[in-house]
Amino acid sequence: MGPAGPQGLTGLTGATGPEGPPFTPSSLFVSSTLEQNLSSGPDGGGEGGAVAFNNNLVSGTALSFTGPSTINILETGIYSISWEIYPLPPEEPGVSIFALFADSVLVTGSNYGTNNETRPYTGQTIAALTAGTALTLNRFDDTGGGVVLNTTIEGNPIINASIVIIKIG
Repeated sequence: MGPAGPQGLTGLTGATGPEGPPFTPSSLFVSSTLEQNLSSGPDGGGEGGAVAFNNNLVSGTALSFTGPSTINILETGIYSISWEIYPLPPEEPGVSIFALFADSVLVTGSNYGTNNETRPYTGQTIAALTAGTALTLNRFDDTGGGVVLNTTIEGNPIINASIVIIKIG
């Protein structure tokens, strides 16, 4: 077999494909400065008390907020979600866990916990959510008692809970 010959000329450029559907960025931020005492979930863990929010900012058409606790998914898509909780230390040692629930079903990868010495609690996930879903942030552990959200640090008011959601696809 002999050596390869020279490369031929480049062919004509093909036709441009159809334009994809428009993507409208959407986001939501909710936060709380409310004093709250959140009850634990059922035995074995599950949906406990929902965090209430008293501030919100919504941009775009994919999300809305129904106070005090429900984030409404208005468009099916992929969402990046992060949250933070700042509780007071519990009276008794233990672990507290918080998680996102979509129509009372745990959102995979959203359940984060910590021991009583570590604050704040933070969590993040990417989730495929469908239009019509109601999303809440709830206590998930079954350790009993309440988790009280802190409202001040050294007398200064603070945000004690927040969620950021961005539609990414």
